[in-house]
Amino acid sequence: MTDRIKRMAEGVLKKTIYPESRAIEYDRGDYILSKRMRETKRLCEYMLAQDVTIPDGALLVGLMRFWKCPYPSDFMLKAGFTHTNEILQSFFEFKNGAYEGFKFWGWQHATADFGKFIRLGVEGVKDEIRASLKKHETDEDKVDFLSSCLVMCDGIIAWADKCSLECERLAEEEKDEKRRSELLLMAENLKRVPRYPARNFYEAVQCLYFCFDFLSDSLGLPDRWLYPYYLKDKADGTLTDEFATELLQELFIRVQSSTAIDSGNFTKGGQSNFSLGGYLENGEDGYNELSELIVNALMDLPLYIPQVTFRWTKKTPHELFYHLMDLERRDKNQRIAFVNDEVKIECLMKCCDVPWEEAVNYVTIGCNMIALAGGMWYGTGYANEVKPLDTTLYTRRADIEAAKNFDEFFEIYKEELYKFLERDKEVGDRLHEYASRDECVLGSLFMTGCIEKGLSMHKGGASGFSEMGGGAGLMCTVDSLAIFKQIVYDEKIVTAKQMLDALENNWQGYEELHTYIMKKGRFFGNDYPDADEVAIKVTSAVREFAKDKTDIFGKRYLGVVAPGYREYHKVFGALTGATPDGRYKGEPFKTIGAGQTAGRDREGLSALLNSVAKYDPTRHFSGVTVTNINLDSSLVYNDENFDKTVRMIETYFSMGGAQIQINSVSTEELIAAKADPEKYKSLRVRVSGFSEYFVNLYESLQDDIIARTVHGK
Repeated sequence: MTDRIKRMAEGVLKKTIYPESRAIEYDRGDYILSKRMRETKRLCEYMLAQDVTIPDGALLVGLMRFWKCPYPSDFMLKAGFTHTNEILQSFFEFKNGAYEGFKFWGWQHATADFGKFIRLGVEGVKDEIRASLKKHETDEDKVDFLSSCLVMCDGIIAWADKCSLECERLAEEEKDEKRRSELLLMAENLKRVPRYPARNFYEAVQCLYFCFDFLSDSLGLPDRWLYPYYLKDKADGTLTDEFATELLQELFIRVQSSTAIDSGNFTKGGQSNFSLGGYLENGEDGYNELSELIVNALMDLPLYIPQVTFRWTKKTPHELFYHLMDLERRDKNQRIAFVNDEVKIECLMKCCDVPWEEAVNYVTIGCNMIALAGGMWYGTGYANEVKPLDTTLYTRRADIEAAKNFDEFFEIYKEELYKFLERDKEVGDRLHEYASRDECVLGSLFMTGCIEKGLSMHKGGASGFSEMGGGAGLMCTVDSLAIFKQIVYDEKIVTAKQMLDALENNWQGYEELHTYIMKKGRFFGNDYPDADEVAIKVTSAVREFAKDKTDIFGKRYLGVVAPGYREYHKVFGALTGATPDGRYKGEPFKTIGAGQTAGRDREGLSALLNSVAKYDPTRHFSGVTVTNINLDSSLVYNDENFDKTVRMIETYFSMGGAQIQINSVSTEELIAAKADPEKYKSLRVRVSGFSEYFVNLYESLQDDIIARTVHGK
């Protein structure tokens, strides 16, 4: 990296580059306007009142912060989202406990279609709004929304003009001729973008940089959006890879700084997540020379954020996959995640009826959630997926004892599962209904569908997917059902009554049975056909329930196996009785994500990956899932062994595995880090869709990582 970029990168890890937000006074006459138009007008005035800050040596302009803005603005920050923040206060934090013992509201993510603004400019978007106004001219509410969108567009243009004027002012005062020329070019860029379509790579990156804070979540698909400009400028000799790299690195520095340095999320890689590669509409693999430039530019920076997700396809050359996994093993901040395009796209097409030409433009966002470019994750949070099993075991005893075989027992469980899913859906819809009182006109401009429908993203206007029963405990449910089947119905070691007695007594007096289960239990993750079949029955049952249902906004449901930043497995475990997998009452669920841990994956890594690859044949859970594995360092840092590891992951993907993330830290080192955090402050690990310093994690998350089986040669 250049000295300029190095200074900026090192500086942003110590101090934000953003200016302080300025609160302003508003015209009381605004109250004669509609609520939506009043908030939009005032948001535009807020933007125009902010200071233009250009970091030393910067070539890109447009830093904007909404921290003091009282009106809905940046969706990621939830700035000004009064009703959404009320829900977050009541349902997100653990201090209030899980609602009805099973539900928390989760943080929602979205990925703006910045590519449209690069291609069309704000004026092109205004043309789309005018066309939609004609279509909806008899609908007063839609007309008001779209008219507010036009006002918001003009507010964006006004902010760009202010930034351009500041560049010109600084140029007049600048003594250094080189810097003066840079400032004048920056001013010209801002007269062009984002108002009009970008003409070159510099303008395209400037547009992306300028617009990012209007929805500061994901950068989306930058290798696709920027590639035409990169090719054109390279062909005519006006762009070098060195300059392109500098611009990209300055963009990434801005993304890192968009997460507040004192927020607790500043070092978490999943805070901003974008995607590279993957299938194009023509069926070709989209990883190109710009994709390579982007990932190399990011890896060269000492940042935590953003994270990049590489989309593997069957057309990905082994050499390329090896190269990217090699970059990841050498990256101390672990910023590359890996997903399988074959499965992700199949999931969207099969479960959500998304056509191929749209499905190929998905982005992995947040903590491994999924959205189409210009779409959002409408999921309503985290639920205790063991709750229906707990209800079955502790309230349906007579029915269970009367069951003649496992299939009859499973039907009892499925009845409780469907009651649970119905209630989860009902609660989610009510929370969505309340949060929809916030209208984010600014964010809606960047979302696919809002302008066409005349409907805010918060009211379901954007494309997106919702969440069915997602949270923690799916693998606990699978293991428990598999063990119940093995012990009661297959091996007939105990009767159903005796197993239920053991659970009621929290295994006290049944220690011999407990020991047998822990030693001989046929747990998921060992390529045992019987356990894998149980996993398929569970995931297929959820898919069967969700298949023809939508949320309150008409969004299709996907299953979730990714608990995120927080210790839901501990909180929900504390509310759950003893389970047949050998877990004691109140203990945390053992496995975060789809996989196995605590030595239960005793048949080795290949067996574990085989099980995970086939547990979700309907693909309902493939959209949002995480699989964590911990490898012996010899499989990662020995080059010969590492090539075998890469080929093993390729085989896992080819068999249907949806996602994977790898740690290679010894159990002994993790235990030492937990005991003496000061000595291990630089130790980073993969958690659940993101990377973080081990010592910063909740204790229960640390314990989960420590419990992962270390797979050797």
